Amino acid sequence: MEKSSALDGDHLRFDLADSLRLSCDSTRMPFFGRRRSGNTWVVSLFLVVQLVVFVSTMLINDCPHRSSGYCLLRSLGRFSFQPLHENPLLGPSASTLVKMGAIQRFRVIPLHQRWRLLIFPWLNAGVIHLVLNLLSTLLFGIHLEQEFGPLRTGIIYLLSAFLGSVVSTLFVQNVPAVGSSGALFGLLGATLAGLIRNRKIYDNKLIAVVTLASAVMANFFIGLLPYVDNFANIGGFLTGILLGYALLYNPQLSQLERQKVFQELWWHFSMELMRAIIAVSAATLIVFLLSSGAAMRRPPSVRLW
Repeated sequence: MEKSSALDGDHLRFDLADSLRLSCDSTRMPFFGRRRSGNTWVVSLFLVVQLVVFVSTMLINDCPHRSSGYCLLRSLGRFSFQPLHENPLLGPSASTLVKMGAIQRFRVIPLHQRWRLLIFPWLNAGVIHLVLNLLSTLLFGIHLEQEFGPLRTGIIYLLSAFLGSVVSTLFVQNVPAVGSSGALFGLLGATLAGLIRNRKIYDNKLIAVVTLASAVMANFFIGLLPYVDNFANIGGFLTGILLGYALLYNPQLSQLERQKVFQELWWHFSMELMRAIIAVSAATLIVFLLSSGAAMRRPPSVRLW
């Protein structure tokens, strides 16, 4: 009887563990596409800063008055662009980018203009660079902030931006380069790390990988054009992978998802508890009946006076 009770207890524990595992498997979440409410103020702030810096860059550039040659879309006035042979990304001149904080190695190291390390991550080479950056940051940055919170997302963005600037300083020579996409590549690397680390709770992982690879390739291709630095992109991407693997654990669930998980776990627990109560009651009843039968078959005792 004791051996049978022990086996029943082990079987009950295994059934409960399997039920919980199946419950977790049934509540897997899509990596993209979930509608979650939440304030994404960190990523929004970073996007606003990039927009303000780019508008300021174009105001300072002032192609019609500072360039003696042809300006693209001259009707835009101060916001008109340099000729395509000078800047194919629809943006300012090289001298304006240098004035705003673009990195050149001799300016940062021999001339000790280390302030460029802080300005460099917010500069965009042109409208094409800016738009691709903003769209990619909206997709992946807001996803990370909603999934893992503003603190971890902000740390990944800022550290990836700064370390991307450092890597760029080590490799860029005399051609001025800007690196706002270094922080973006940090978000991309962190997204990859978060997907790998939390792979057991996500479904549709193939779609997420394809989306991520497409964003990486598109932004890396832009980095082959003038004034955009792929060294910063590589540095930011590696930083993002390391920080993502260290920080992106335990993704935040929405209230509806938490309620769904709790309800399913409670349902399975209730079923297992009911089974245990029925089993114990049945065993008690059987023991009682056997004891009663044995007492009835026992011969009456004879008393001697």
